[in-house]
Amino acid sequence: MITFTTTTSYPAQAWHNQLDLVGTEGGYAHVSGGSYSEPRAQWYTEGAWSDRAPLVVELEWISAVDNFVAAVRSGSALTCPGRDGRRTQSILHAMCRSAYDTGGGWMEVHSEL
Repeated sequence: MITFTTTTSYPAQAWHNQLDLVGTEGGYAHVSGGSYSEPRAQWYTEGAWSDRAPLVVELEWISAVDNFVAAVRSGSALTCPGRDGRRTQSILHAMCRSAYDTGGGWMEVHSEL
């Protein structure tokens, strides 16, 4: 389930971003902006919320440009190849088509463009 909420009548000082991901093995919550002076992230595993990530992952690349340059220079694999980008774009496109073309109706997603 994906829910997007937006409004034009909310005081700007209270605007904030919130992301909640929940699965069968746990959850993740992240909030920033508004009354939060610093971003806050929490993980839900083994029946409890914690401020500590269950697994620390080091980023392979600082930026997509670094990854692209390494791929060109040494043949390294791309972290996010074009096919992955097309899949993401097709989902976002279907969400927009659903909202604008069908009033929120179901859309078929074609990931291979």
